[in-house]
Amino acid sequence: MLKIKNLSLAVVLFLASLMGFASPTEAAVDAAEAAPIAAMRQKLAFMLGQRATTIRLISSVATTFNDSCFGLGLANELCAQAITPGHKITFMHGGRRYVFHTNSDGSASRMPRQFGVFVSYNRIVINARVIAAKQFGVNRNTVPLIDSQPVSITPPCLPNNACPAIALIGYALTFVAKGQAVTINMGTDGNVISDRNPVNVSAAEAGQTVTIRANDQLVLTLEGNPTTGYVWAVAPDSTKLLKQIGQYEYVAANSGMVGSGGQFVFRFGVTGTGTGKLKLIYHRPFETGVAPIKTFEVNINAIAAN
Repeated sequence: MLKIKNLSLAVVLFLASLMGFASPTEAAVDAAEAAPIAAMRQKLAFMLGQRATTIRLISSVATTFNDSCFGLGLANELCAQAITPGHKITFMHGGRRYVFHTNSDGSASRMPRQFGVFVSYNRIVINARVIAAKQFGVNRNTVPLIDSQPVSITPPCLPNNACPAIALIGYALTFVAKGQAVTINMGTDGNVISDRNPVNVSAAEAGQTVTIRANDQLVLTLEGNPTTGYVWAVAPDSTKLLKQIGQYEYVAANSGMVGSGGQFVFRFGVTGTGTGKLKLIYHRPFETGVAPIKTFEVNINAIAAN
C-alpha cells in the first residue's frame, strides 16, 4: 500500500512540474553554453521586467539552424540561407516556459512567436507593444515580442571637436503582427527613438522648413556660452510634434580655455505628423520678465515613416 501511495505521489509531482506548478531544477551548464545562457537570461529579464535571478534554466541544447533567422523567419524578412550553429534554450518564470533560438555565443537570438505573448512589467516593452498593435490595428494582447536588442546611434560631429563615441540610447523590440516582423525602437525613457541617421539642424536652417519622418530623430546644434549665464531652452510655444529626448548636451569649443563658448546639442523625437514650428530661446533662466536676447525658429513638416 505504501509503495502505491509513493508511486501516486511521484506521478502527481511529475505532472505538476510539466504544468509549471513545481519549481524545476536548474539545468547543468557547461562552459560553451554559459555565455549564451547568461545573455538570454538577461534578455528575458528585460522583456519581462523582472530580476534575472528569478528566471530558472530548464535546458540548453546545442543545435544547427538552416538560416540566419534560426528557422523563425517571417514573410517580410530576408534570412541568409546558411547553416548556423547555436542553441535552443528554455527558461521558466512564474510557471511559464520561454524558449530562445540563439547563435553560438548568444549575441543574436529569436523567440518563437508562441512564447512571445506574455505580461511584461517593463514600461519600454509595454509602450512598444501598444505602438506595434496600433500600427497594424490589432489587439496588443495578440502581438508577440520575439526579440530585443540594444540600439545605439552616433551623435553628430561638432565643429572643432572629435566625433563622440557611439552612445547606447535604447532598445530595438521586434514584434509579430499579421505574420510580419515589425521593429519598434525605444529609448530608455520609454519613448520612441529611431535607428535612422539623425536629421541635423543648425542656425543655418533658421526660418527654413525641415521635413522629418515619424519616429526619426532631429538633432539641433546651436552656439552659446553658458559661462555668461545664458543657455538655450525650448520655448513654451514650440510645436508639440517634437519631444525633447533627455537634457541638452553642451560641448565646449576649446576645453582648455575657460569661457570660450561652444555648442548646445538638443535631440528630439517625432510624436506625430503635421506641421509646426520648433522654437528655442537664448536666455538667463534666473531672470524673470526679461526677454531672451536671441531666438531660433525652424518650420517642421513631420510626415509618415516609410
